[in-house]
Amino acid sequence: MKIRGLKLIIFDIDGVLINSKKNMQLAFKKMCNKNKIQHLKFENYFQKIGIPFTKIMFSLGVKSNIGGLKKDYFNFSLGLRRKIKPYKGVYKNLKILQKNYNLAVVTSKSKKNARNFLNFFFPLINFKMVCSPNRNLKSKPSPQMLIHVCKKLKTHPSKSIYVGDTFFDYKASKGSKMKFVLAQYGYLANDKRIKTNYKLKKFSDIMKLIND
Repeated sequence: MKIRGLKLIIFDIDGVLINSKKNMQLAFKKMCNKNKIQHLKFENYFQKIGIPFTKIMFSLGVKSNIGGLKKDYFNFSLGLRRKIKPYKGVYKNLKILQKNYNLAVVTSKSKKNARNFLNFFFPLINFKMVCSPNRNLKSKPSPQMLIHVCKKLKTHPSKSIYVGDTFFDYKASKGSKMKFVLAQYGYLANDKRIKTNYKLKKFSDIMKLIND
C-alpha cells in the first residue's frame, strides 16, 4: 500500500535511524556502578524506552536523585556514541528523501543529545526540526510533539507520517491523526497492540512505500 500526497516525514531516532542498544546498555551499567544502584536491570529499563528517562526510572522504583542519574546516563551515552551503528541504508536514503520531503525528528532524547547524534552520524542531512519533550510539550505517547512539528512546518498531519518502532510511537501518531509507519527491524516492534498497514522490514523499504 502506497502513501501519496506526502510532504513531511518525521522519524524517531533509536530503533529507527540508529541501533543504540549496546550504547544504552554500557551507559546504563556505568550509571548504576557510579551511583551504586546495581540492583537495577537494563532489560527492565529497555522494555520501557520511548518514554522519558525520568518516567522510566520512577516506574522502576527509583525515587531520588533521578536528575543526577539522568545527567550521568546521557553523558555516558554521549561519550560512548561510537558504540552506535546507523541501520543499513539510512544515511544514503535520507539524502534522497530530503530532496523531495521535509524531514524532522520527534524523540524522547534530550534535544542536545539528539542533535549531537544526528550531526555525528548524518552530518549532511537537513532535519527541519528536532523536537524533544519540555515544559510545554508532553512526551510520547502524547501526540503534542508531532502536532507541534506539523504546525511549525505548516504541514497538515494528513500530509505527514511518523516512523517509529514502539507502541508509544504508535499511540502518539494515532493521536495526531497522521499515518504511522512501523520500523519492524526496531527494538519493540513486535508489540501486538500496534495496528498499521505501513511496515518497513528494512529502512530502504520506505522508498517503495512513498515513491510512485
